[in-house]
Amino acid sequence: MKVSTITSKDEMYNRRDIWKQVSEYSTIFNLYDWYYNWWNYYGKDKELKIFIAENDVDEVLAILPMMKYRKDGITYLTQLAGPNTDYFSIILNTYNGQAVDEIICYIKGNESYDRFIISNLRSDEFNTDFLIKSAISIYNDVEIITQGKIFFIDSTGNYEDYIKEKSRNFRHKFNQLKKIEKRYCFEVLKLYSESVIREIIRLHKKRWIDEMQLSVFFDKKRVDFTCSILKTYAKYGYLRVFLLKDDEKIVSYRMGFVFNKVYYDWNTAFDLEYENDSVGIILCNHVIEYCFNNDITEFDFLRGEENYKKGFSNGIRNYRAIEFKTNKELENYVFIPPRQRIRKDIKYLNKIIWAMSYTGDKFNCLCKSASFKNIEIKIWNNEKIKPDVKEDGLYTTMVIGDVPETVMKLANSCNAMSCLCINELLFMDYVCKPDIVVTDIDKVINLINYKE
Repeated sequence: MKVSTITSKDEMYNRRDIWKQVSEYSTIFNLYDWYYNWWNYYGKDKELKIFIAENDVDEVLAILPMMKYRKDGITYLTQLAGPNTDYFSIILNTYNGQAVDEIICYIKGNESYDRFIISNLRSDEFNTDFLIKSAISIYNDVEIITQGKIFFIDSTGNYEDYIKEKSRNFRHKFNQLKKIEKRYCFEVLKLYSESVIREIIRLHKKRWIDEMQLSVFFDKKRVDFTCSILKTYAKYGYLRVFLLKDDEKIVSYRMGFVFNKVYYDWNTAFDLEYENDSVGIILCNHVIEYCFNNDITEFDFLRGEENYKKGFSNGIRNYRAIEFKTNKELENYVFIPPRQRIRKDIKYLNKIIWAMSYTGDKFNCLCKSASFKNIEIKIWNNEKIKPDVKEDGLYTTMVIGDVPETVMKLANSCNAMSCLCINELLFMDYVCKPDIVVTDIDKVINLINYKE
């Protein structure tokens, strides 16, 4: 098995056929066209990193689309198109965890980064399980974060039975809206219409201005990307635009995609002038009925935990993030203080002071439950020290050394704590604040009580 990396837009285009080998196992957000269109508008100042695992006969086994960028002095390695992609996953063409292991091992051995995060992973996908298992087995420390809930509707049965299973209050509200909905016209569009999309964007902007918020469509990149992906997916028959009209006026819309018999409800808004008629809820019900009647097995509300989604749904799933912890991350805590505390001209911090505080019989930073008498601290020259407690029971031991050698050797013994940059006198609070701060090297050495 071999792992290769796509690093340019042209190379991505030239190798676009590899997605055809794995598209059966994708969501609408993991297709080549989604990533290629997104990169066209958002790829500036970012590095493309698409990792591909292939067997000996060049059969694609896995694709992990990633990107690298810098923000506030930190280099991030994260999923491609992350901000605009509701679901992400490593794309596999078989239930083969070895391909996932190969890619994660390759990243660990060949890529440089400060933070490595993959988010928006569906908790009910085998791809996510493989990623988590690989992360835990290959990296020393991994944090699995539950980001939120996603509501969906299983639409494999009968629409009437679905309504009957809802609560009494829901059915009562449903019957009331049935009388109101007769005033409006329901339409479904599968083809891209410039005039309709322009009106939808206008409605979305107006909707959020009325709520004293900014619509995502005030971002020109978002408008351009949206129009581009809608045109592309319309060619494949994926696009669905649902409209509720008062005569010829659009009063509500829901816009999304149908792929592998799943409807992904991507964007929606309604005219607040019609809020009393609950036009958004009326349209949502029309779309749900459409799914039941058109061989669509699931209506996916995507991210967002609005109450109306919970009311309509009959299923729920979590989405997660994986943060891969590395020793490099410990260095970042030392080298990169909060932005507001560091001067722009600082390029290199060559000395640090590690401050470790304890009170009474508990050594706070190293081990909160152990007695300090049984704790030995490793320092850069492999000597060992024990904290020296003053009569009042409060004291701070400080260790000084070169960066990053000291950091790496202390990493196995303690968490990233408060430190002082000697040459800039900049103090960083991460876990605790030291009892005292010493900037003179001789005084620091005098504070250390070496074990004989």
